[in-house]
Amino acid sequence: MERVISRSMTERTSADELEIWWDRNYPRVFVLKDSVIRVLKVLSSTGISWGIVSNGSPLQEDVVQSVGLDQMTETVIISSLVNIGKPDRAIFELAASKVGIGVELSQILFVGDNPSADIVGAQTAGMKTAWVSGGREWSLADASPDFIVETVADLARLMA
Repeated sequence: MERVISRSMTERTSADELEIWWDRNYPRVFVLKDSVIRVLKVLSSTGISWGIVSNGSPLQEDVVQSVGLDQMTETVIISSLVNIGKPDRAIFELAASKVGIGVELSQILFVGDNPSADIVGAQTAGMKTAWVSGGREWSLADASPDFIVETVADLARLMA
């Protein structure tokens, strides 16, 4: 990223110009792995509703669109746009109300990579949880996820 910025920007670039450049280019650096796309397509093809809950700026909407997730789910909740953030129980309840109308929170599996915001937050709301470890060790002594997967692609075994 540093090389891209240094090639694209000069010393005379204003903060406003840099922000405009960032907002335009940041979402385009993300790519979904084919294995993730396959898992999400399996969910959709089997009629399992799913959505996205992100702690982030409004720019997260552009990231979701850039990788095509907006074409795969109708439920995208960005914390800064709803003024609620993870681990607040309310954001999980909001997501549940949009994804699984009439479904008990205990019947929803929340998948996330942040132990505190995602896993503890979803458990506090009453959801089942799957932590995407990315090869990391679980760090919280007073909580643990229902499932641990190394990658999102590993969720396929939970769906079987």
